[in-house]
Amino acid sequence: VSSQPQPPPLPHLSIASGSATVSGFANGGDMAIQVHTAFSSMVSGVCGFAAQPYHCSVQRFTQEPLVEQRNGSGVPRCLDCPDSGRQKTLPFEHCRTHPGVVDVGKLPDFPRRTCGEPPRPGCLDDVVHMYRSRVFLQSGLRDQQTPTAAVVNTAALYAQLLTEPGESMATEFTLPLGHELPTNNSSPPFDGPGACLQHLYGPQKLVPPAGLNAEHLHQFIQYRYHEPDFIAFGERGLLYMPTKCWDKHAECRLHFLFHDCGSRESPAHPPDLSLTAEEQEYARYAESNGIVLVIPRLKSINVYAPQSSAPDVRRGCWDTFGQMQDDYDLQSSKYMSTIGNMLRGILGLEQSVGAAEALTQAPATSPKSMPTAVAAAPPSPIPQLPRLRIDPTKITSTGGSSGGDMAIQFHVGFSALVSGVCGNDAQPFGCAATRFKSDYLLPQSPASSVPHCLGCPENKTLLYDKCKSHAQWVEVPTLAENARKLPTCGQHSDSSAGCIDALEHLKNSKVFLARGECRTYTGSAVANSRDLYESLGAKDVQYFDQCLPDGSHKPNDTGLMCFEHLYGALKPATTPDPEGLSYFDQTEFLVDFNVGFSLWGHVYVPRACRSGSVACGLQVSFHGCGGGEGSAPGQQTMAIAEANNIVLLAPNVDGLGAAGNNATASCNRGTPMAGNCKEISRGCWDGYGQL
Repeated sequence: VSSQPQPPPLPHLSIASGSATVSGFANGGDMAIQVHTAFSSMVSGVCGFAAQPYHCSVQRFTQEPLVEQRNGSGVPRCLDCPDSGRQKTLPFEHCRTHPGVVDVGKLPDFPRRTCGEPPRPGCLDDVVHMYRSRVFLQSGLRDQQTPTAAVVNTAALYAQLLTEPGESMATEFTLPLGHELPTNNSSPPFDGPGACLQHLYGPQKLVPPAGLNAEHLHQFIQYRYHEPDFIAFGERGLLYMPTKCWDKHAECRLHFLFHDCGSRESPAHPPDLSLTAEEQEYARYAESNGIVLVIPRLKSINVYAPQSSAPDVRRGCWDTFGQMQDDYDLQSSKYMSTIGNMLRGILGLEQSVGAAEALTQAPATSPKSMPTAVAAAPPSPIPQLPRLRIDPTKITSTGGSSGGDMAIQFHVGFSALVSGVCGNDAQPFGCAATRFKSDYLLPQSPASSVPHCLGCPENKTLLYDKCKSHAQWVEVPTLAENARKLPTCGQHSDSSAGCIDALEHLKNSKVFLARGECRTYTGSAVANSRDLYESLGAKDVQYFDQCLPDGSHKPNDTGLMCFEHLYGALKPATTPDPEGLSYFDQTEFLVDFNVGFSLWGHVYVPRACRSGSVACGLQVSFHGCGGGEGSAPGQQTMAIAEANNIVLLAPNVDGLGAAGNNATASCNRGTPMAGNCKEISRGCWDGYGQL
């Protein structure tokens, strides 16, 4: 190790494009995944040994039990907890100790939606940079601190974000190993560092590891990469650099390795200025394969981290718990911005010390505003749904995201009654639970969010929302064939009969489809819905892609476009009547009280439709995930409906915040998949086959 009293900063080196990668074990594995997700434009791959999913530590899932908040809990922040975790909070390390509570379908929402489209500076890099990342994940079957099921959830998250997870991601979940970063000295032996680096830098086989050269291990000064008042990092980090990499004309690869901190019961910290046995294994591969190895070091005791709220950060852990900052896993946090500056320094890019100002910017907004209810809390008793004069040729359905899926299901199922549909960000009918030839399969688990799969082998299931995130796998002819095989109902369908209306009714339907959630519905996700409709005989199908390449949106009003396509030329919107919006009692229509429906829904009835003097249109509007008051029609929608005599019916599956509805108490009861309907529990419609 260099003995100079004042080590230099990281050198600016000639690093091969796309070769910067990261890895780590346990707490270091969590940090590696945070760095990869946050800085994916610079970091092309990650290895996570015993690593939990990104942003899982602070995320409460529906119906997850809480514990009393107390000093030293380790979970001072909780997303979707009452009071954000001030009185009640999550159990510490809940994603590790209780992997079955995790909703893997919810996990991608944070990286996709938190930072806006396109992402604001200092938040997260655009998730498009992750699409072709290389990912290696490992867990030992005897690991009791991070059970394999926890790392399977990490794999399920990455599989939703990678374009071709079958090619980009490798996993090792089969060996009877404990809680360790495995090496050839483990029992049984497994060369974890070699498997990691081979996957990140393959397919060409790595040169076998060489002997360590002590002269190639250097120190670098760390304080120049963080804010002056941030003292979690030690004075010096470690840099292992093969001889060839000092030559600025020789392109080398770059790998950051993050250390673990042990458990509360058995804390562990690496030596400040020398390599652990596992780090030496990495360095041997670095020596023979031209890889610059950067190993940041935290202090073993961070005296500025309060014991009451940050006990694990205080003992020298990376903040993968949200103990120090709300933005702990964004680029703007102190830990993350320090690593980001190290990356930029060695790559020769501009640094951004003090990036925390990103938090002061306006929060990301959705391309579509949240509906605002006119009515107050539901009255008691809740009114019955009014009987109205409806033009049977003007009954349509609409929705976005989960609501768009349901709108399409409702239209196809009841096409003898429903003459048109608008699907904003809607997947094709029957797609979510159908296996295609190119599908990536995951181990089936109570956290999969895909309890049922048509065509999967035993103990395997599909990737959640694969028809949205991996549209290239979808086989429209297969979906059309499956739809044609479904039993046909009579004109007035009985939903309990397991049938759909005759597909010939779709010929005269009006269909409007739009893509607007650009990082969730990728590529042809909604265009596949168009193609399926056309394959089933629909003649009047309009498709509009609102997405621009950077993730921002064309200014078109897709809500207005929907109404115009379904109902023709419209009268100008007018002021909605506050008395026209009311609650209605849903219970008289329920065939099952255990599938998440609220007691009430919303209905908007224009003035002219209340008297019965005119036959009005009817649009059934399905909300996105969440439900509740957010299911009420928006002001603009009601203004169009008022002017054009269209009744708006908004049924409601209420997620009740993070408390969740009653679906998980009964779904798949008596099977290993009991409770595996977390999307329904959080207020989504069953476009996934979860029930």
